[in-house]
Amino acid sequence: MKSITSFIVLCVFMFIVVNHVKGQGKPTGCQVGQRYRGKCGADGTKTCLNDMKLLKLFKAKRCDCSEMLGKFQGWHFCTCYSGRPGC
Repeated sequence: MKSITSFIVLCVFMFIVVNHVKGQGKPTGCQVGQRYRGKCGADGTKTCLNDMKLLKLFKAKRCDCSEMLGKFQGWHFCTCYSGRPGC
């Protein structure tokens, strides 16, 4: 009975450790933010990826687009990630 209890405790412990390791997010890599004229449109990610192609120094894998307010109304802000760690 003691060995069965130890085995069950070991299995539960291993399950917790494995799930904790899987839950750790990988680094998103380099992040670049830039503002551009115009709005995000229906597909803001595509808009930002196209805008970032103009830089040619940064290959973006994923972008987030947000409309700017106030003084910069009519502009959008792109936050893009390279997908590789380190810059």
